[in-house]
Amino acid sequence: MSIQPFISRLKEAIEECPASQGTIADHVGVSRQSVTNWKNTGQISTENLKKLSEVTGYRYVWLKEGTGTKKFSDSDQNDAEFHLAEKVIREERPESGYMGDEVSDLIKSIRYAVANKKLNPDSIKALTLFVNTLVNSK
Repeated sequence: MSIQPFISRLKEAIEECPASQGTIADHVGVSRQSVTNWKNTGQISTENLKKLSEVTGYRYVWLKEGTGTKKFSDSDQNDAEFHLAEKVIREERPESGYMGDEVSDLIKSIRYAVANKKLNPDSIKALTLFVNTLVNSK
């Protein structure tokens, strides 16, 4: 199996993403040099490929295998495809009334804001402190 088509898909996702390479690196939690290395070698972990998919909007399965449409419009569907492709057991959806959808939306919004540098480290610390204060209140 040739790795070149995979490298080409990685390059496309990284280079066509509106977020900068530095922003992609921040979202994934790696150095900018790591992102450059992915484009050159194709060496990327499953976890980082999933995060790259999230920040670029390219489907995980398309990045990995080159099948189907390139981009996703439903992040939950992309997540489901990831779990199916990697045979990862998904966490069960909480019972109704838990606010699971709202929590999921909040997490997605925070990830997007961090990836696009809408939240700086100080605002993230403040938000974390706020949530922890709510959790720890009696």
